[in-house]
Amino acid sequence: MELEKHIIHNNVMRNLIETQISVDQDFNVSDVKPDIEQMISKKCNVLLNGVRISDGRAEVRGTLSFAILYSGNELASMQGSIDFVENLNADGVDDNEKAVCDAYVEDLIIRLVNSRKVNVRAIITLKMHCEKYEDVGIPYECNGNDELQVRMKNVEYAQLCINSTDSLRTRQNFELPQNKPNIAEIIWDEAEVCPVAFQMTDEGLKAEMLVTFFVIYRGVDDTILWHEAQENVTQTLDVSGAASDLVCFVSCRPQGSTTQIRPDFDGEDRVFEVEALSELGINAFEEKKQEMIEDCYIPSKELDIENSEVTLRQLLTHNNSKCRAQGTIKTDTGKMSQICRCGGKINIEDISYEENNVEVNGTIDVTVMCLEAGDSGLLYSVNGEIPFHQSVEVRGMKDFCGAQNKKPEEVISLRMNAGLERIAANISGQDGLDVKAVVALDLIVFGKHNRSVISEISSRNIDEKQYMSLPLITGYIVKEGDDLWSIAKSHHTTIDAIKACNNLTKEKIVPKDRLILIKSAI
Repeated sequence: MELEKHIIHNNVMRNLIETQISVDQDFNVSDVKPDIEQMISKKCNVLLNGVRISDGRAEVRGTLSFAILYSGNELASMQGSIDFVENLNADGVDDNEKAVCDAYVEDLIIRLVNSRKVNVRAIITLKMHCEKYEDVGIPYECNGNDELQVRMKNVEYAQLCINSTDSLRTRQNFELPQNKPNIAEIIWDEAEVCPVAFQMTDEGLKAEMLVTFFVIYRGVDDTILWHEAQENVTQTLDVSGAASDLVCFVSCRPQGSTTQIRPDFDGEDRVFEVEALSELGINAFEEKKQEMIEDCYIPSKELDIENSEVTLRQLLTHNNSKCRAQGTIKTDTGKMSQICRCGGKINIEDISYEENNVEVNGTIDVTVMCLEAGDSGLLYSVNGEIPFHQSVEVRGMKDFCGAQNKKPEEVISLRMNAGLERIAANISGQDGLDVKAVVALDLIVFGKHNRSVISEISSRNIDEKQYMSLPLITGYIVKEGDDLWSIAKSHHTTIDAIKACNNLTKEKIVPKDRLILIKSAI
């Protein structure tokens, strides 16, 4: 007997490996740079150059890039990078699996050795998982015997339609206000790209990004100035298989940025051209509801049925939400006269499940660049952290877990992007900063459920002697838990035959109903 099957494309994640590595290296100040008297600010980025699987090991190569802003006899900056190689255990990973690794800088310590040398230490967290792609068959029709009785059941699942990576290059021009002098030299720049929303359309992937830019520069009049701006950018990427009815989840990994001085329409150097590169991991899912064969039998034959267990994913929610965070940061560096720059980094500390909610707790590492009050005009940074909490509703999560008698941690899987959409600080008193921020959370939640599905069916003749020993007509009293399907299957008849013999117009029966059952002929 031949089964017709719907083919479902599944991706299964496994082998989650997490480890931390440390890097430590000294760097000398370039001969053309002034001596370091005081470090003001720092920034870093870690880039991975790929993962190579061989002989049960995963070789991860990457580069930690850093920069510091410092004061000496003038304001200056220096940059450097540290290459690293780490081998992770990858036992059991075969050639059909894709290894995906993310890297995060947990801690960066830059220490002044002397006025011409700094020591850079960092702790980098590596998280690697493997993705395996498999096709799962869901039977919906069986051919080969007209007497086959089939019971169908609706099944809902989310099928992976697109799994790809792409590069998003964002280029934006920021022009100086008229009251500021032309640009002579860039001393320090920070550019951040925060994903606002991703949407799959018939034309491709529509990406809405918020580009935030801060620069300290030297004017042509030799003054030191700064400029801060932000711009919303929308781009559409060509993605094979894109369609407007697909639900997408896109991870965004910054790959670095560059800032160049460009002339304006009058030919004067008054424009900063910022180019930022991000790597996008694009997943798109199609929600489907289809009928599958749950059970089958032939009244006058024996069926040999083979079952296999498959794991299906059901999309519970895809939620873009924003939460507000605020707090106060104290400083003992003296009274501030002006805030130049406020930035932050998001840390997700805990994700938990409660009823129909996903509870997200985290902190924002805040860095505020300030000017000291008085004649010194000293530029310095204040660091601190503020907490945030967001409760994201996932309708039906409690019922989904209850139906399987499982804890959420066992059957719920989620992926989340967290971006800092807005952050600002105000001076509070002589030694405090009031910080307010908006955190954007992009959350997609799946429920996993295992199902036993029919994979093969074959029929054989029933034992005629045993079959003939069964009564042709049986009087049956309906018991608790009975339905027409179970009664017909166990008594070698059909639902239609029971309804016709007992003048039933519906399949609904209740305990203590009396039925006449007639055995089908061989």
